[in-house]
Amino acid sequence: MRLHLLRHGDALFGGSDDQARVLSPKGEADIQKVGEYLKQEGARFDAVYASPYKRTQQTAEIIGSILKFTDPVVLDKSLIPGITPGQLLEKLELLDGNNFLLITHQPLISRFMGVVLENNAAASYQYPMNPGSYAVIDLTVIAAGCGLLRQAIHPESL
Repeated sequence: MRLHLLRHGDALFGGSDDQARVLSPKGEADIQKVGEYLKQEGARFDAVYASPYKRTQQTAEIIGSILKFTDPVVLDKSLIPGITPGQLLEKLELLDGNNFLLITHQPLISRFMGVVLENNAAASYQYPMNPGSYAVIDLTVIAAGCGLLRQAIHPESL
């Protein structure tokens, strides 16, 4: 299985509803850069999953408009910030396909990378997925410690 992990773009702060936070202009521009990069790379996915939070939906919309998604983005609560890497692994076991884009949040994204790459959520500090960061991981088996990091980019490097 190949996982494409994308952290939502930079979001505005304010208000008491974290789920309703929207992308900042910088966040929109960064995701636009990542989308253009993915287009140049010929990225294609069996399915795209995003957290139901507004900023991840906006991130998916920007990427989808650039890559011309034909299928709808699946909004999935297994990608919200409070989910554990183990819960996300359980979700992955249920998916049909081999190549997925997952649009999610911190701390889940870095902790998940620590678990699948090193079988250690505490290793998350080694995977600083700032807003708009993108990584590709191959999983030989859907289990902790069975991943291979193929690529990691940050919008600032594009």
